[in-house]
Amino acid sequence: MDRHPKWEFAPTNGGDDDGFSDAFIETFTGDYETYLAREIIQNSIDARFDNSIPVEVKFDRYDIETISIPCMIDLQNIFQKCLDYWPSDKKVIAFFSRAITLAKQDKVSVLKISDFNTTGLRGGDYEKQGEWYCLVKTQGASSKQEEKGGSFGIGKGAPFAASAFRLVYYSTLTDTDENFFHYSNHS
Repeated sequence: MDRHPKWEFAPTNGGDDDGFSDAFIETFTGDYETYLAREIIQNSIDARFDNSIPVEVKFDRYDIETISIPCMIDLQNIFQKCLDYWPSDKKVIAFFSRAITLAKQDKVSVLKISDFNTTGLRGGDYEKQGEWYCLVKTQGASSKQEEKGGSFGIGKGAPFAASAFRLVYYSTLTDTDENFFHYSNHS
């Protein structure tokens, strides 16, 4: 079994060819701090474990060695292929040129977001009704009940909009000690 993560892209099999301006991400372009804080905190509050104590959300920014990011070398090649695929789109050129430059630097800034007193994201990669599946495997879908905020599955685009690579790594530990990890790129 290969323990090194790899990028996988779903084939279109002749289907639509998505452009760079994805409404999933464009909705949150601009005031990244506000959108990111609002969407993350709302999701954490909706997953409160013990109602007698508050949910805590912690935002930490770090500068780390770029080579320590899983799959970064492969991602640089993917960025170049995206740039080559849309060579006349000004937004594509600006984004991927910057992403390639940042990816070649010795260090890059990352944002780690942690929450406490939450249930975690239950369900894993194959439970379609679970929180984990809805977060990492779907767009426009949510596992939240109607009385919860953000029940359309759109807010999960905020972290991608705030990322210079449109790259997000997710990890969760549930209240039943299940642990899941996923990385996703929306380029």
